[in-house]
Amino acid sequence: MVQTFALPILHLATCGRVTPQRFWRIAMYCGWSEGVHSPGLEEVDYGEISDARDDIPKTIPWLKYSELRYLEELGDVEAIEDAIVHRGGYWMWMRPDRFPLDDVATQCAPSFVTHGVSKSNHTLSVLERLPLELLHIIAHRCSLTSLLSLASASRIIRFLLLGSETSRNSLAAAWITKNAPWFSPVTSGLEPRYEMNKVRDAWVYLQRCCASGSMRNRARIWKLAEQIEEVATRSGL
Repeated sequence: MVQTFALPILHLATCGRVTPQRFWRIAMYCGWSEGVHSPGLEEVDYGEISDARDDIPKTIPWLKYSELRYLEELGDVEAIEDAIVHRGGYWMWMRPDRFPLDDVATQCAPSFVTHGVSKSNHTLSVLERLPLELLHIIAHRCSLTSLLSLASASRIIRFLLLGSETSRNSLAAAWITKNAPWFSPVTSGLEPRYEMNKVRDAWVYLQRCCASGSMRNRARIWKLAEQIEEVATRSGL
């Protein structure tokens, strides 16, 4: 059975090169026409969900039923929900198209630097002397944790990268486009288009995506879609 909500991700992740028809040919080539008893393509790593796909999968695969009652000790409903989604593994069953756009504009981004940083009495490091354009190129190539580490290298670097709302949003939007295109909102349909213009506060939106179970599952499906194309290429399909 093909989960049709994953087909738009297949289209985007492969730039339209793997169509539903080509995907069907891949499945037939891998033996599905002969009644293969497998939950997926053998050459594809399905990520964390691999251990949870059985005949009767558990709704919360990473928590034993005896552990669920202790979640009440967290007290806060949002904390319990977060524990079920991430710690419990429920994110694997969430639809991968619930972009966290709601109320993004009303969220408050953390205040990194509110005033300019004076360079007059400060001997600039090699990193601080880099042109801003080059610093942004480096930031765009970093993982998110490395980007935050880079921004923490000094007050000046932090100011240059994250010191204003415009800087934060520009950096976040460019980082999503280059490193996490699955976070970008898209139009509906089997051949969707990116709609980053819907995001008004890209820095806050990026934070919300990182905390979203739906986006976590979307990233997983995106990466296995790329693997499916690799299988097709190796098989000459």
